[in-house]
Amino acid sequence: MGINFLRLDRLATLYMSYPLYKFMLKNRKFHIPILMYHSISSIPDKVFHPYFQTNTDPGTFFRQMEWLANNNYRTIPLNMLEEEIKYPIHDRNKPFVITFDDGFKDFLENAFPILNLFNFTATVFLPTGFIGQRWMGKDCLTWKEVRALQSEGIEFGSHTVSHPKLHRLSHKLLHQEIENSKKAIEHATGQKVVTFSYPYAFPQEDLAFIEVIGRILSDQGYTLGVSTRIGRVSVLDDMRFLKRIPINMNDDSILLRAKMEGGYDWVYNVQYLSRILKKWV
Repeated sequence: MGINFLRLDRLATLYMSYPLYKFMLKNRKFHIPILMYHSISSIPDKVFHPYFQTNTDPGTFFRQMEWLANNNYRTIPLNMLEEEIKYPIHDRNKPFVITFDDGFKDFLENAFPILNLFNFTATVFLPTGFIGQRWMGKDCLTWKEVRALQSEGIEFGSHTVSHPKLHRLSHKLLHQEIENSKKAIEHATGQKVVTFSYPYAFPQEDLAFIEVIGRILSDQGYTLGVSTRIGRVSVLDDMRFLKRIPINMNDDSILLRAKMEGGYDWVYNVQYLSRILKKWV
């Protein structure tokens, strides 16, 4: 499944964090993984290091979903996560959430048939300004395709209008990006939108900004949101800025298992500290 690269996050996960986590016998029922995908395509992103790859080829994606199904994982819609995390039912199979950012057409062409094969569902986040257009070198879903996928049980959430770096926007523009994307999806699909995905790296070190955007999200009726903060979800997390686990074409079954079972959660602390240091350097 995928290619094994000699990379520090993989080594630290498989030979330090994951063995320690298993030794400590953490209760998985109170932690739910939210997987973060972007594009499912045979054309990889041009990145300088595999850690930053956001593409997963269809063959690897199939093997990842097959491994999850064979190991008794079951998908839940993102809008059900809060209830699941607060009131876990211990006789159920292992719950997890699959999310896709950016609304690329290859979700319909390559990801959905595989998800459907394993009876998995997913949440797709749409930057509404690019619906039916070509963006970042890829075709995006049309509203007709969004509605067709919705009828098959796929959940859609907001990924802003123009996918900007929200941290740099004025309060007025920030409000418009969050409000207008929600209205566009609701108008096109006829269903209420309650989920949001923060574009680009989440500014977790800026507590004042988090308070501002959190208030806007709540005022606009969003109840659940995801970010680029790394880790699994616990009942203690802010439901508007949930952690996720990035998955790409380089994740084989060994690393995928470690990520699903908590062995990759350590990256959050490194991620947070690095942003704090950048703020003060």
